[in-house]
Amino acid sequence: MRSGSGYTLLELLIVIVIIAALSSVATMSLTGLGGDPAEKAMRKLRFNVELLGNEAIIRSEPLALGFYDQGYAFFNRPEDEDGNISEEWELITEDRMLKLQKFDDAFEHQVFARGEPLLLSGEGSLEPQIYAMPTGEITPFEYQLTDTTTENIWDAKFDALGRVIKPDETGTVSGGINE
Repeated sequence: MRSGSGYTLLELLIVIVIIAALSSVATMSLTGLGGDPAEKAMRKLRFNVELLGNEAIIRSEPLALGFYDQGYAFFNRPEDEDGNISEEWELITEDRMLKLQKFDDAFEHQVFARGEPLLLSGEGSLEPQIYAMPTGEITPFEYQLTDTTTENIWDAKFDALGRVIKPDETGTVSGGINE
């Protein structure tokens, strides 16, 4: 007969696996808390521009991106009951991925298309400015995000396929994170 004191090897292994799983979950959730918010916003924008191009291809319809003074949003041209595509752009509200993005009040941003700065209005008068075609082409643009507390500037240039142009490919970059 076996005595009632002590643990079996199987019980110890189960406890170790549970502790390892909990520590990995805690580590992943805590790494999301730290870091520079402006850097995160730029990574998210790069991801969303790539997503916009891919969604336009998958949906086989033009989509658009509109910037306003505190963020950006996505647009489509919906079909009516007869299958006719609307001439008017409509804000996408029911998509989990292509949703309105707002920045912290400490950020200012500027968008340039064809070398000209775009006028950024308030959220209420939001309109599309960057277009993604079903062929995968996107209006080339440059995006600058400024952290007003540190005066750091992050810059990203996007080509006609929505890819980020590396600083060494353009020759001129204005500082910050340029990926």
